[in-house]
Amino acid sequence: MSLSRHYRKLEVFRFNEDADFGVPEALQYQFSFQGLIQLPNNANTFINGKDTSAIAGVLFCSVATGKVILEGDRIKDTVSGQSFLVSGAQS
Repeated sequence: MSLSRHYRKLEVFRFNEDADFGVPEALQYQFSFQGLIQLPNNANTFINGKDTSAIAGVLFCSVATGKVILEGDRIKDTVSGQSFLVSGAQS
């Protein structure tokens, strides 16, 4: 069973090192890709044996795009308009 049929357009914004922190121009559009952000429910849910009460969402996407998502990037869901800050990018 594949999640790819539920994927939708996500956009990545990255802080520009040359701009002053806190300036709106400091966060710049990088690229878009297809993916899915799964939000945990309010129950005491465990994913891979870890408590998810402090997790805002889990990103699922293909690694075949050749794009790199870094810690600190902001990912925006173009359908719902929600934005998420990447706090860990390990794989």
